[in-house]
Amino acid sequence: MQIKYVHKMGNESKPFIIFRKDDVPENILNIILENELFKESTIFGEKGLGDPDEIEEIVIVFDNGKEKTFKYINKGIHYLIKGDNTLQPVFKVFTYFMMKERGC
Repeated sequence: MQIKYVHKMGNESKPFIIFRKDDVPENILNIILENELFKESTIFGEKGLGDPDEIEEIVIVFDNGKEKTFKYINKGIHYLIKGDNTLQPVFKVFTYFMMKERGC
């Protein structure tokens, strides 16, 4: 399994960072593999909460070639003003990869 991640602002073009399954801690993998919100490709957040919009994308590539894509638009603002406990695991996963991208 591979996990691709990108964080960009507006129409910015950036390459994905690729993580191997072994690079990701067990608690983050468990959310990705077991949480209901990660069962099907989807978009979280809301356009227009930022200017430009902050866009994060995670693509899960399974060993059988199947892919799932998740986007979170304006993650921080959306979670603070509209998020609830059900979104906390999603926020945690996206924040983990954002921090890894930044070298933290």
